[in-house]
Amino acid sequence: MTDPKYSLYNMDNINRAKEDPDYLGELITHNINLIRHSINKYVNTSPNFLYACGATYDDLLQIGSIGFIKAIRAFDTERGIKFSSFASIAIAREVKHFLRSNYSVMKISRGAQRLMVEIKDIEAELGEMPSPAELAVMLNVSEKRIMQIQQVSSFMKSLEEPDNNDMCCADTIESGDNVDLSVEDKLYIEKLIDIVKDKLSETELNILKLQLSGNNQSDTAKDIGISNMKVSRTIQKIREILKQTGFFG
Repeated sequence: MTDPKYSLYNMDNINRAKEDPDYLGELITHNINLIRHSINKYVNTSPNFLYACGATYDDLLQIGSIGFIKAIRAFDTERGIKFSSFASIAIAREVKHFLRSNYSVMKISRGAQRLMVEIKDIEAELGEMPSPAELAVMLNVSEKRIMQIQQVSSFMKSLEEPDNNDMCCADTIESGDNVDLSVEDKLYIEKLIDIVKDKLSETELNILKLQLSGNNQSDTAKDIGISNMKVSRTIQKIREILKQTGFFG
């Protein structure tokens, strides 16, 4: 349990950290688990990609700490929202920016690029993504190689997505990341559902609700009994609806 002196729920602590660099350092040390939790999805999602970028866990922890400091400086303690939710987003944005910058100079082998294109072509032709085992047979490579390529490709795609504040909710829909929602977040989600509900089928609306509840795409597909491709297409449909209505600005 965190010492009350360093609790992120106490706005006096946040205000003190804005003015006292030494205390800010102590606050980071005592809340390092928040930073670890915020960067773990990048560490666990694609270790091969991180290695190719030349990034280590300690690098991401350092970058995450910078995100935490920026969150302290930017946070308005009068808004009545949780600092932990605000900081988690700031940390993730900082890490994502770092990885995106490194990705821009990272060299992907021609063989890997070719496999990415061939996998994408197969998906387009079939209308859904075959399993890694099926792709391995089709492309005459190992299943492990297919999974590595898909992992890197997916991670690269996530780094290319916009990350302005209005997209935070859309990122939650796609990834299933379920941060501790403030009242403001909940109102935002309710507004989102109200906008799209008349344009979605019952199944599509259930997909949206499951994604917002914290499911990832695979879990949602299993819960409803549909393919991952159907979930992915529904998410894309929702994004397009929200863009057309100006919800994302």
